[in-house]
Amino acid sequence: MDGDGCARLYEELMDGLERYTTSKLEQLFMNSTSTDNRKIVKLAMSYFLEAVFLGKDSKTKVQAKHVRHMDNFEDFNSYPWGRVCFMKNLKSLKKALVDCVRIHKKNITEDPKHKNEAYTLAGFPMVFQIWAYEAMPDFLREFAVHNKNTIPRILNWTASRNVQYDDLLKYIFNNKNMCILPGEKEQDYISWFYNTDRHEEVGEQGRSQENDL
Repeated sequence: MDGDGCARLYEELMDGLERYTTSKLEQLFMNSTSTDNRKIVKLAMSYFLEAVFLGKDSKTKVQAKHVRHMDNFEDFNSYPWGRVCFMKNLKSLKKALVDCVRIHKKNITEDPKHKNEAYTLAGFPMVFQIWAYEAMPDFLREFAVHNKNTIPRILNWTASRNVQYDDLLKYIFNNKNMCILPGEKEQDYISWFYNTDRHEEVGEQGRSQENDL
Protein backbone atom coordinates (compact mmCIF):
# COMPACT_ATOMS: atom_id res chain seq x y z
CA MET A 1 0.00 0.00 0.00
CA ASP A 2 1.21 3.53 -0.67
CA GLY A 3 0.81 6.61 1.49
CA ASP A 4 -2.68 7.17 0.08
CA GLY A 5 -3.92 3.80 1.26
CA CYS A 6 -4.50 2.30 -2.19
CA ALA A 7 -2.70 -0.61 -3.86
CA ARG A 8 0.52 0.38 -5.57
CA LEU A 9 0.18 0.60 -9.32
CA TYR A 10 3.61 -0.99 -9.69
CA GLU A 11 2.53 -4.10 -7.81
CA GLU A 12 -0.60 -4.49 -9.92
CA LEU A 13 1.03 -3.90 -13.30
CA MET A 14 4.40 -5.56 -12.81
CA ASP A 15 3.60 -8.43 -10.46
CA GLY A 16 4.43 -11.87 -11.82
CA LEU A 17 5.81 -12.62 -15.25
CA GLU A 18 3.36 -10.73 -17.46
CA ARG A 19 5.00 -7.91 -19.38
CA TYR A 20 2.58 -5.03 -19.84
CA THR A 21 2.45 -3.18 -23.12
CA THR A 22 0.88 0.21 -23.78
CA SER A 23 -2.07 -1.59 -25.35
CA LYS A 24 -2.60 -3.74 -22.25
CA LEU A 25 -2.32 -0.67 -20.05
CA GLU A 26 -5.14 0.91 -22.06
CA GLN A 27 -7.27 -2.21 -21.63
CA LEU A 28 -6.60 -2.23 -17.90
CA PHE A 29 -7.77 1.38 -17.62
CA MET A 30 -10.82 1.04 -19.88
CA ASN A 31 -12.01 -2.20 -18.25
CA SER A 32 -11.31 -1.26 -14.64
CA THR A 33 -14.27 -1.50 -12.25
CA SER A 34 -12.36 -0.08 -9.30
CA THR A 35 -14.09 2.49 -7.10
CA ASP A 36 -10.73 3.78 -5.93
CA ASN A 37 -10.48 7.21 -7.57
CA ARG A 38 -6.77 7.59 -6.92
CA LYS A 39 -6.03 4.26 -8.56
CA ILE A 40 -8.01 5.25 -11.65
CA VAL A 41 -6.18 8.58 -11.79
CA LYS A 42 -2.86 6.73 -11.64
CA LEU A 43 -3.91 4.43 -14.47
CA ALA A 44 -5.06 7.37 -16.58
CA MET A 45 -1.84 9.31 -15.96
CA SER A 46 0.26 6.25 -16.72
CA TYR A 47 -1.54 5.60 -20.00
CA PHE A 48 -1.35 9.27 -21.03
CA LEU A 49 2.37 9.31 -20.29
CA GLU A 50 3.16 6.15 -22.26
CA ALA A 51 0.77 6.50 -25.21
CA VAL A 52 0.51 10.26 -25.69
CA PHE A 53 3.37 12.15 -24.07
CA LEU A 54 6.04 9.59 -24.96
CA GLY A 55 4.21 8.44 -28.09
CA LYS A 56 4.98 4.76 -27.77
CA ASP A 57 3.72 2.07 -30.09
CA SER A 58 0.92 -0.05 -28.64
CA LYS A 59 3.24 -3.09 -28.52
CA THR A 60 5.99 -1.29 -26.60
CA LYS A 61 6.59 -2.46 -23.04
CA VAL A 62 5.71 -0.15 -20.17
CA GLN A 63 8.84 0.83 -18.26
CA ALA A 64 8.88 -0.22 -14.62
CA LYS A 65 10.60 2.99 -13.52
CA HIS A 66 7.75 5.03 -15.00
CA VAL A 67 5.18 3.04 -13.06
CA ARG A 68 7.20 3.48 -9.87
CA HIS A 69 7.08 7.25 -10.36
CA MET A 70 3.31 6.99 -10.69
CA ASP A 71 3.03 5.53 -7.19
CA ASN A 72 4.22 8.82 -5.74
CA PHE A 73 2.43 11.89 -7.10
CA GLU A 74 5.06 14.29 -5.72
CA ASP A 75 7.84 12.29 -7.34
CA PHE A 76 5.92 12.04 -10.60
CA ASN A 77 5.15 15.77 -10.77
CA SER A 78 8.75 16.77 -10.05
CA TYR A 79 10.30 14.39 -12.59
CA PRO A 80 11.56 16.12 -15.80
CA TRP A 81 9.07 14.49 -18.16
CA GLY A 82 9.33 17.42 -20.55
CA ARG A 83 13.03 16.74 -20.94
CA VAL A 84 12.40 13.01 -21.42
CA CYS A 85 9.84 13.75 -24.12
CA PHE A 86 12.05 16.35 -25.80
CA MET A 87 15.03 14.02 -26.07
CA LYS A 88 12.88 11.15 -27.33
CA ASN A 89 11.53 13.49 -30.00
CA LEU A 90 14.99 14.51 -31.16
CA LYS A 91 16.38 10.99 -31.11
CA SER A 92 13.35 9.68 -33.00
CA LEU A 93 13.47 12.45 -35.62
CA LYS A 94 17.16 11.94 -36.22
CA LYS A 95 16.79 8.17 -36.53
CA ALA A 96 13.80 8.55 -38.88
CA LEU A 97 15.76 10.82 -41.20
CA VAL A 98 18.79 8.53 -41.31
CA ASP A 99 16.76 5.34 -41.68
CA CYS A 100 14.51 6.77 -44.40
CA VAL A 101 17.49 7.75 -46.54
CA ARG A 102 19.17 4.37 -46.06
CA ILE A 103 16.00 2.37 -46.73
CA HIS A 104 15.04 4.52 -49.70
CA LYS A 105 18.41 3.99 -51.36
CA LYS A 106 18.03 0.25 -50.89
CA ASN A 107 14.47 0.18 -52.22
CA ILE A 108 15.10 2.24 -55.34
CA THR A 109 18.02 -0.04 -56.15
CA GLU A 110 15.62 -2.99 -56.12
CA ASP A 111 12.72 -1.07 -57.68
CA PRO A 112 13.52 2.16 -59.59
CA LYS A 113 9.83 3.14 -59.48
CA HIS A 114 9.73 3.09 -55.67
CA LYS A 115 8.92 6.55 -54.24
CA ASN A 116 7.76 6.72 -50.62
CA GLU A 117 9.01 5.53 -47.24
CA ALA A 118 7.09 5.27 -43.97
CA TYR A 119 8.48 6.08 -40.54
CA THR A 120 7.35 6.23 -36.93
CA LEU A 121 8.12 9.04 -34.50
CA ALA A 122 8.31 8.58 -30.73
CA GLY A 123 7.80 11.23 -28.11
CA PHE A 124 5.31 14.02 -28.77
CA PRO A 125 6.13 15.23 -32.32
CA MET A 126 3.17 17.62 -32.43
CA VAL A 127 5.28 20.17 -30.55
CA PHE A 128 7.60 20.39 -33.55
CA GLN A 129 4.62 21.15 -35.75
CA ILE A 130 3.59 23.94 -33.38
CA TRP A 131 7.17 25.20 -33.32
CA ALA A 132 7.10 25.34 -37.13
CA TYR A 133 3.95 27.45 -36.99
CA GLU A 134 5.66 29.95 -34.69
CA ALA A 135 9.10 29.96 -36.33
CA MET A 136 8.19 29.83 -40.04
CA PRO A 137 5.68 32.50 -41.15
CA ASP A 138 5.25 31.05 -44.65
CA PHE A 139 4.46 27.66 -43.15
CA LEU A 140 1.99 29.23 -40.72
CA ARG A 141 0.04 31.11 -43.39
CA GLU A 142 -0.57 27.92 -45.33
CA PHE A 143 -1.33 25.37 -42.63
CA ALA A 144 -2.55 26.92 -39.37
CA VAL A 145 -4.62 29.59 -37.68
CA HIS A 146 -3.48 31.39 -34.53
CA ASN A 147 -6.72 31.81 -32.59
CA LYS A 148 -5.67 32.16 -28.93
CA ASN A 149 -3.04 33.63 -26.64
CA THR A 150 -2.84 31.26 -23.72
CA ILE A 151 -0.59 28.84 -21.82
CA PRO A 152 0.42 26.21 -22.84
CA ARG A 153 1.10 27.71 -26.26
CA ILE A 154 0.29 24.45 -28.01
CA LEU A 155 -3.40 25.28 -27.45
CA ASN A 156 -3.14 28.52 -29.45
CA TRP A 157 -3.15 26.87 -32.85
CA THR A 158 -5.63 25.15 -35.13
CA ALA A 159 -4.44 23.29 -38.22
CA SER A 160 -6.19 24.50 -41.37
CA ARG A 161 -5.11 21.51 -43.48
CA ASN A 162 -2.83 18.48 -43.38
CA VAL A 163 0.82 18.89 -44.29
CA GLN A 164 2.09 16.70 -47.12
CA TYR A 165 5.69 15.89 -48.02
CA ASP A 166 5.44 18.03 -51.17
CA ASP A 167 4.46 20.95 -48.93
CA LEU A 168 7.63 20.49 -46.88
CA LEU A 169 9.69 20.51 -50.06
CA LYS A 170 8.04 23.71 -51.26
CA TYR A 171 8.00 25.75 -48.07
CA ILE A 172 11.08 24.43 -46.24
CA PHE A 173 13.61 22.18 -47.96
CA ASN A 174 13.55 23.88 -51.39
CA ASN A 175 12.97 27.37 -49.99
CA LYS A 176 16.13 29.38 -50.69
CA ASN A 177 15.13 31.93 -48.07
CA MET A 178 15.02 29.25 -45.36
CA CYS A 179 18.38 28.91 -43.64
CA ILE A 180 19.73 28.01 -40.19
CA LEU A 181 21.50 30.89 -38.48
CA PRO A 182 24.81 30.28 -36.62
CA GLY A 183 23.17 31.01 -33.27
CA GLU A 184 20.39 28.52 -33.97
CA LYS A 185 22.88 25.74 -34.65
CA GLU A 186 24.00 25.99 -31.03
CA GLN A 187 20.50 25.33 -29.68
CA ASP A 188 19.60 21.81 -28.48
CA TYR A 189 16.77 21.37 -30.95
CA ILE A 190 19.15 21.98 -33.88
CA SER A 191 22.60 20.92 -32.62
CA TRP A 192 21.33 17.38 -31.98
CA PHE A 193 21.16 16.77 -35.73
CA TYR A 194 24.77 17.85 -36.20
CA ASN A 195 26.22 15.75 -33.37
CA THR A 196 26.17 12.01 -34.06
CA ASP A 197 27.87 11.14 -30.76
CA ARG A 198 25.43 12.85 -28.43
CA HIS A 199 23.59 10.67 -25.91
CA GLU A 200 20.06 11.01 -24.64
CA GLU A 201 20.18 13.07 -21.46
CA VAL A 202 17.45 12.93 -18.84
CA GLY A 203 17.08 12.77 -15.10
CA GLU A 204 19.71 13.33 -12.43
CA GLN A 205 22.27 11.02 -14.03
CA GLY A 206 22.08 12.87 -17.35
CA ARG A 207 20.99 9.78 -19.22
CA SER A 208 17.86 7.73 -19.49
CA GLN A 209 18.08 3.98 -19.07
CA GLU A 210 15.71 1.68 -20.87
CA ASN A 211 14.55 -0.59 -18.04
CA ASP A 212 11.63 -2.32 -19.73
CA LEU A 213 10.23 -5.25 -17.82
